[in-house]
Amino acid sequence: MSNVWSALLYLRATSLCNSVLARLRRLRQPKYLIGAVVGIAYLYFFLLRRMSPAFHGASSGAPLPFSPSMAMTLAAAMLLVVVALCWALPRARAALTFSEAEIAFLFPAPLSQRALVHYQLIGSQLRIIITALVLALLSSRWSFLPGHAATHIVGWWLLFATLSLHVTGSSFAITRWLDRGLAAPRRQLLATVIIVLSAGAAFVWVRQDIAAAAGSAEYLQRITEQGPLYWLLLPFRLLLGPLFANTFGAFLVALAPALVIHAAHYVWVVHVNVALQEGSIARAGKRAELAAALRAGNFRLASGRRARRAPFLLAPTGRPEWAFLWKNLLSSAPYLTLKNALIAAAVIAAGCSWLAAHPDQHILQRMAAVVSIAMLSMLLLMGPLMARQDLRSDLLNADMLKAYPVHGRQVVLGELLTPLVILTVASWLLLLAISLTFVPPRLAIALSLRWVATLGLAAVLPGLFAVQLLVMNAATVLFPAWVRPSAQREQGIDVMGQRIFVTAGMLLVLAVALLPASILAALIFVLAHWLAGVHVAIGLAALVVAAVLVAEVALGIEWLGRRFEHFDLSAELRP
Repeated sequence: MSNVWSALLYLRATSLCNSVLARLRRLRQPKYLIGAVVGIAYLYFFLLRRMSPAFHGASSGAPLPFSPSMAMTLAAAMLLVVVALCWALPRARAALTFSEAEIAFLFPAPLSQRALVHYQLIGSQLRIIITALVLALLSSRWSFLPGHAATHIVGWWLLFATLSLHVTGSSFAITRWLDRGLAAPRRQLLATVIIVLSAGAAFVWVRQDIAAAAGSAEYLQRITEQGPLYWLLLPFRLLLGPLFANTFGAFLVALAPALVIHAAHYVWVVHVNVALQEGSIARAGKRAELAAALRAGNFRLASGRRARRAPFLLAPTGRPEWAFLWKNLLSSAPYLTLKNALIAAAVIAAGCSWLAAHPDQHILQRMAAVVSIAMLSMLLLMGPLMARQDLRSDLLNADMLKAYPVHGRQVVLGELLTPLVILTVASWLLLLAISLTFVPPRLAIALSLRWVATLGLAAVLPGLFAVQLLVMNAATVLFPAWVRPSAQREQGIDVMGQRIFVTAGMLLVLAVALLPASILAALIFVLAHWLAGVHVAIGLAALVVAAVLVAEVALGIEWLGRRFEHFDLSAELRP
């Protein structure tokens, strides 16, 4: 057995060394060298420079409006949701991720299934340890997270290592149920019923005690220290104990139950007997098909999706931009449909209106407003990076797109439409929730003024998204090697630097684009406010910003279309 362990450790260590050497060798290419310089600079100025003060004492960040106890309760609730989703959502058969080479050499070898599981657990530890180190640096200045860097590292490692074991163990358990005849729908129904009953009992307990609430913080503290919520959150609070310990003695005390929970998960995963080979081989085969499809530019095959209904009826003649929109909507997620958007709008309108009409639910209303604002902010910053149904996904098909009898500007505009529509609809749904739940403290705003501001912002948001998407697609044409699709998403400091470089360029261009629009809108606002009042001033200023952004995007599409007509993918991607 010791020889098996030595061989597995040697294989993991050798693979890690070869991966590091391969990443160092590719720094000879400028596209990776520049990215590595930017990535190292980012790590130094935003993380490593803060290491010294952070690793010599408790956190020194600005105080936040909630205590460590409340933060621990919220974190435990989030973990409860994650664990519940592991059991309630549809899951495939248990499978471990092996490469084709590992399957060819390890599966025929005289290795037990337990050894294969240990091999995968060893490989996952590197990612977990790196994640724990990064989060320890980032969280060192969070005022609601006491303790020192050493306790933070151990706490984050325990949290993610146990969560990873639980995800693996739940997949093993679900596979055993499937093998014993429990159909997937029945399993999902059973898990959902248990979750709903638990949540219902907790909600009834909270509703009975809500009249005695003296404040949001005190109320949250009280309802989580007794009743059903206490027992639901207890395992997760024990797991989070080392991370939130304020002294070394408290850390040692909290470490024991957390290690017991982690050890129980480890024993559970290692001793569950399920058939892993079939699922692992199938997963490796799908990854190989995905790699071959992406190298051939066949993204429909790579997606592995079934045939689905067309998003709208495409006429045999008409503007070519609509054909690009039709094509890219087909390649997007199946739930991104107009019907689902209308259903979501109705649910948001009904739920938020009910919260606004019941003053006793002001805590939930405030939480809904804060979550909606945070999600809209993240969508503005990260949405254009994540919505890739444009030239970034069609890069390997650039030669075929150039062969179409259409102008370059038509190709660019058509490719921009799908992510623009998706991001705009999502932002409008969040804006609807904000307008119905957000009430600025100590500031009375008329209902008509609130809706004028909401409609004005709704008119500006598409222009903001269009500018960012135009920058991302311009980077695709100018620096195709940095956004080249691959079968496996590339990682590393150099790749991170490339993304930082492109993101910084996107934000810079967005600021430059907003400068003339903001100046002109400010002049229009002052003049219209003097002549017609604040309502007309807000509406006209928003329309001016939207019109200027549309004009700038039109000029950018015209320029990028000419660059695309002279684009040579084979020359750009040559090493």
